[in-house]
Amino acid sequence: MLPGIPFAIYIFFFTKRSQPPTLILTIYSFLAFLMAIAWINWSCNCVVDLIKLFGFITSLPQALLALTVLAWGNSLGDMSADTAMTKKGFGEMAVTATMAGPIFNILVGQGLANLLLLLSAPAGMTSSFVSYSLWELDDSGNKTDQFNKASVLPLTLLVSEFGVLAILIVNAMKNNYNIDFKFGVIGAVFYVVSIGGLVIYSVTAKISTGSG
Repeated sequence: MLPGIPFAIYIFFFTKRSQPPTLILTIYSFLAFLMAIAWINWSCNCVVDLIKLFGFITSLPQALLALTVLAWGNSLGDMSADTAMTKKGFGEMAVTATMAGPIFNILVGQGLANLLLLLSAPAGMTSSFVSYSLWELDDSGNKTDQFNKASVLPLTLLVSEFGVLAILIVNAMKNNYNIDFKFGVIGAVFYVVSIGGLVIYSVTAKISTGSG
């Protein structure tokens, strides 16, 4: 209520009923954007906690839950928005959004997460909490002879993404930079095979629930 009182006084004395307050709308838009980010952050923390609780109850590895439940929930909103834009005739905008969303998540989301982790890490720790090495690392950062089961998931996803992008480039060059329906089918099959294989691997390999 306290921040709203000055705005209410300003609106009452310095605005007209027939004309919206431009300054207030600008400030409100900025505050609404910040509030939306705060709500998204709070909701994400709740979702992550629920997934951890579900994994603890079912004894399923967190990598498997992140690969399926968290990934699908994170992408459903984008899929709905892109589908709606395509139905309205804005296919180019939808395709651009499907490429820009993952890039933003990888560069900004993962970058900020790693940066905050490194800033809060003990002195001398400069490595990421996600290891892409196929071998376990010791305290000094050197490779050991023990196989790192958790690293198979991010490495496989990276290779799959490169494969889909390669198929997209070939399709664009072959069809005069128009997306063919066959590409959608190939991409869907590629996804089902990759995720299905990783799900089976996550269950059979018995990846630790505490792994990154």
